[in-house]
Amino acid sequence: MSKNFEQFNLESKLLKNIPYQNPTTIQKRVLQEFKTNKDIIAISKSGTGKTASYILPIVDKIIKSKSKHILRALIVVPTKELVEQVSAMLSLYSKNCGIRHNKLQNKKREVDNIDIIISTPNRLSQDILQQKIDVSSVNSLVVDEADMIFGDGFVDDMAVIFDRSSKNKQTLLLGATISQNIKYIAKSFLNNYRTINVSNRLSLIGHINYKAYKVDKRLKSKLLIHILRSEDSQAFVFVNTKEAVQSVVAYINNNNLSAKPLHGDIDFVNRDKTIRQFKQKDIDILVSTNIGSRGVDIVNMPLVINFELPKKIDDFTHRCGRTGRAGHNGKAISLLTTNDYKSFDNITSKLKLSIKREVMVGFELKDYQPKQKSKKKLLTKKKLKKLKAIKAKTSTNQTNKTKRKKITKRG
Repeated sequence: MSKNFEQFNLESKLLKNIPYQNPTTIQKRVLQEFKTNKDIIAISKSGTGKTASYILPIVDKIIKSKSKHILRALIVVPTKELVEQVSAMLSLYSKNCGIRHNKLQNKKREVDNIDIIISTPNRLSQDILQQKIDVSSVNSLVVDEADMIFGDGFVDDMAVIFDRSSKNKQTLLLGATISQNIKYIAKSFLNNYRTINVSNRLSLIGHINYKAYKVDKRLKSKLLIHILRSEDSQAFVFVNTKEAVQSVVAYINNNNLSAKPLHGDIDFVNRDKTIRQFKQKDIDILVSTNIGSRGVDIVNMPLVINFELPKKIDDFTHRCGRTGRAGHNGKAISLLTTNDYKSFDNITSKLKLSIKREVMVGFELKDYQPKQKSKKKLLTKKKLKKLKAIKAKTSTNQTNKTKRKKITKRG
């Protein structure tokens, strides 16, 4: 039994299922705020236990309710991979608690006598509109990876879900990154909410060693192979399109290394199989679009490579967040050609990351290198105040000196 969770008055059956002793910061904060029955926006880094932070209080609430097997909670996530991940965690934490949950992944689904449903927003909204599911009894609604859901065109689906579920429900929005724009959209769905900000967009996982290598365009793929062989570990390689995935996978395999693809055009059954094989270390290298940056939770993932830089800063955060999870150390490497310098400057500047650009031995640069603008050092408020004081003192001394000169001349 996890004694340090007893302070939250969780049911003993539930406590027995928690596989660790100490709650993380996000878990403490959400478990405390959940009792107030207020809506919550919770922001915390990847790998800090956000999923358990909402599963635990919801399962506890259902156990304590007198009537079970009535739909009480909805958990909405952006991808089918996340549906599977949350479902697995829910099964773990609710073992022997008499809780039934289901996921809307296929046509043969059971929605009667269910306590919790996990689904993607479009699938859930369709079933609601087609009256296949009645969500009017729902009193807990979780929107996990809220930035992706509200930022990727699911606002209308979420409007259906919010509108058809109980007006008195408690809503939790969670994510590693939630922008001001997403907060603005989300607020229209929330009432009297609390914000829990354990980390923010500028705070990435501290256990990641960030590297960046400049490379000529024609040698970029060769450098990737060199790094993969040098690191000799599992690696998560990210690109921006499904065409790039297939091209990079083919190149890696042609160089006597083993890689598998992951992107949205691969059917879910095969995507799920690939992820399971990767977790079991049956696959050495996974090449993926941003679909793999969320919902693939591998505790000790040693290496992430940005073969192509993402177009959005938040995607850089989530890609790198696949490594350095749950206290384990990891490495995130970005490969940069001259076309990437400006984007990389923007990413590191916004995230306040200091990542030195290196050149790998044997990959000396021949492409024309644009001149880098010298970065002006930003003055802190304390230094600025001190500088103003010095200027004021200098100005006063100069004035006094001028006055003394005038008096001397008159004399």
